Amino acid sequence: MLPGVVTMLKARCPGRLELLGWSFLLLLILAGCGLPFRSDENPGDTPQGEATTTPSSEVDGDKSTDAGGPTPTPPLQQKPDPTPTPKVLPTATVVSTPEVGSSTSQSPISGSQSGTGLQAALTASVTAGQAPLSVQFTNLSSNADTFRWDFGDGEIAATNLTSETVAHQYVKAGTYEVALAIAKTGDDTSIALATTTIVVEPGLLHRIVLEPSNPNVIAAGSEQFTVKAFDRFGNVISGLASELSAGDSAGQINAGGVFTASTKAGQYEAAIKAVVTQGPATETATADVTIEPGVLTEVRLKPDTVGLNIGESQEFTATAVDIYGNPLPNARLTWRIDQRIGTISTSGLVTAGNVAGFYENGVTAALLSVEATASITVNPDSPAKVTIPAVLVAAGEPVTLEALVLDQYGTISVR
Repeated sequence: MLPGVVTMLKARCPGRLELLGWSFLLLLILAGCGLPFRSDENPGDTPQGEATTTPSSEVDGDKSTDAGGPTPTPPLQQKPDPTPTPKVLPTATVVSTPEVGSSTSQSPISGSQSGTGLQAALTASVTAGQAPLSVQFTNLSSNADTFRWDFGDGEIAATNLTSETVAHQYVKAGTYEVALAIAKTGDDTSIALATTTIVVEPGLLHRIVLEPSNPNVIAAGSEQFTVKAFDRFGNVISGLASELSAGDSAGQINAGGVFTASTKAGQYEAAIKAVVTQGPATETATADVTIEPGVLTEVRLKPDTVGLNIGESQEFTATAVDIYGNPLPNARLTWRIDQRIGTISTSGLVTAGNVAGFYENGVTAALLSVEATASITVNPDSPAKVTIPAVLVAAGEPVTLEALVLDQYGTISVR
């Protein structure tokens, strides 16, 4: 019967069965079996303030009694309610890797427990200054034991202690993004990152450079000069004023650095001078200038007139010049001569022949389409013989005779 009661109770009121507990279940079972209560217990006697709970119906109508009265019920030992085993809920922790500039956080899922997250943080003793800039970085991270520093200038470092100070010096001007990446030993998937920015300005004036250092400038032409200032680390210092000057014979230069060359070609040492001052520091630089001739304008031939005896030689010089009279270097001139005069070499040496006479524009020096000429007189040689040409005349007719004085080459020497 007991199994049937239990089955019935479970079927009709499973929730109430759990609520009353195992003790009440045993009482119901005993009552259904007709077992009497203990002599010291009375079902009607209930403490004040507590409700009496009885079965709503008898189980199977089987309540047994003796004629002489109820059978004493043996004492019952009430079993304690078994403590329900709590359900264990799973926990999970999400570890996210932040973007640059933020620290890693562990975000627990709702209703679960979260672990302690990586926290990346750093401070810098100074974030801006002139080169050389020395910076002390302090690691303020937590929950990590591996630290990697990237100073933004190609240099890196590794440490393994928090609250540790790392020193770094910057010598090149610029803006640097410093990053501290942290991790924990045994966790190969989670990192945190902290960043800061360091701005390095150029240091104090150390030297200046005047450019171009040795330009070639056409006569009366112009050239742009610039001045750059540097610190001792090679950083360009901008915004410094420069004072420019030019030698009087070389030309003139204005405040903007535009140089105008003189008309006299030649080499001018230290023609341009630049001076830059920053505080107590003053630096000077100079530049040489070579002034070159302009375009071909004229060919000058010397001498322009000459007299030569037969067989005598004369050296002619020809110069190609620009509009200002500056000779054009390496000018390759060509020579021409009247063949009756004689010969001329590639260097302009004329040797008179044996044909005396006056030859205007007998020698020519040319470069491209520009040329110059000179006149030459070739003198006859010394008289060698006198001849009187034969003349046919009538008797008694007056006659004028002409005697020819000839040199050895048959050239008339004297008339």
